[in-house]
Amino acid sequence: MFQPTKAVAWVKAKFSPGIKIKKDDSAELQKLLWTEAEASLRIYFKALIEELLKTELAAHLQASRYERSDERKDYRNGAYERTLATRFGEVGDLQVPRTRHNTYATKLFDQYARRAKSVDEAIGTLFLNGVSTRKLERIAKELLGTNVSHATVSRVAGEISAKDCLKFQEKALNDEYRFLFLDGISAPIREIGVKKGVLLRAVALKHDGTKEIIGARLADSESEKDWTSFLIDMKTRGLTGKNLELVTTDGGPGCIAALKTIYPFKKHQRCIAHKLRNMSSKLKMNIKGACMAGASAIFAAQSRTEAIRKFNAWKTEWQVLA
Repeated sequence: MFQPTKAVAWVKAKFSPGIKIKKDDSAELQKLLWTEAEASLRIYFKALIEELLKTELAAHLQASRYERSDERKDYRNGAYERTLATRFGEVGDLQVPRTRHNTYATKLFDQYARRAKSVDEAIGTLFLNGVSTRKLERIAKELLGTNVSHATVSRVAGEISAKDCLKFQEKALNDEYRFLFLDGISAPIREIGVKKGVLLRAVALKHDGTKEIIGARLADSESEKDWTSFLIDMKTRGLTGKNLELVTTDGGPGCIAALKTIYPFKKHQRCIAHKLRNMSSKLKMNIKGACMAGASAIFAAQSRTEAIRKFNAWKTEWQVLA
């Protein structure tokens, strides 16, 4: 059951007129996350494939661009465009290099067709975790069919980072945010092919009510250690929190502990949606609908006073039955 102190510690009273947060907008936030993630993933995928094509071509020519070499087999001759269908959507305008004497034919796309599922999963994981040379080396080997040197992998990683594909991991932040929502998605992240782990995510709300995904990272769990690393990264990118009025979490102890360490002086509240879902799971089916309707009405009140009045009435009606 709800506790009075939880019911009256109510976030809506702190919102400016015109800013409305739904009781449960997790579906909207999920859509926002994947819309941005898929768009960034397509850019990331394109950058990765084009860099690997350059690597494959250099190995074929036995010479890098502008290099004079007795071993050279052919010369670069521009590129043609092609489109590739992926689980992240259609990736267009891929620049596929050509050679002057047509001695080069990439194997990459055939390799991708045979290994698309595992490659997409690896790329999705790489995207969420940030560039890892070890994981990138594995992807390169799968797509090129041969081992790639560490120096080459490092160069590819650098090129990808330079193209600003890692929006969630590297975007500079400022203190224009008023509210911060933190939660972890424990279910498999099938949308981008990742089957294991927890997606830690941060959604910020600006003063005009605009929501923005400012952080998303795949972690092993929702431990204090994982959340602390996640929050430190956002703080390092510029979210000092000086304008944050409230931080809302899903109630996980790891997140709350990390929050007390990294943003110790910020007000914290348990997410209404998570609280209601947790309560709903403990109710009998024959009273669940009516009891939850009354509980939801508390958070739809227009003032703190009205919220307390509705809570007291709800408590009187349901404390014995529920």
